Amino acid sequence: MAKARHEVLWFGTPPPPATEREFVQRNLHLLCCASADGVNTSKACAAVFQFGSDMPEDVVRTADAHVRTLIDSGLRVDLISDDDETMRCRRRRNQS
Repeated sequence: MAKARHEVLWFGTPPPPATEREFVQRNLHLLCCASADGVNTSKACAAVFQFGSDMPEDVVRTADAHVRTLIDSGLRVDLISDDDETMRCRRRRNQS
């Protein structure tokens, strides 16, 4: 039987307290990360990349560099943004 994975890797703007409480309610441990370098994915079930309206370039670079590896490690990957315009900007960057 596979071991349960209870960590969620969070990159970018830290989540608000209400979001953190929701993770706890679901028996998940939120691990805020500055970068994906050296992150142990063996205990993680997901990764979240939070793009603030200021689009911090380090989050963008981390997502670009590591999303495929995280998916290959069996993690669910979510890209979220503060607003729709930020996500549209992010999509345009990926297409160019």
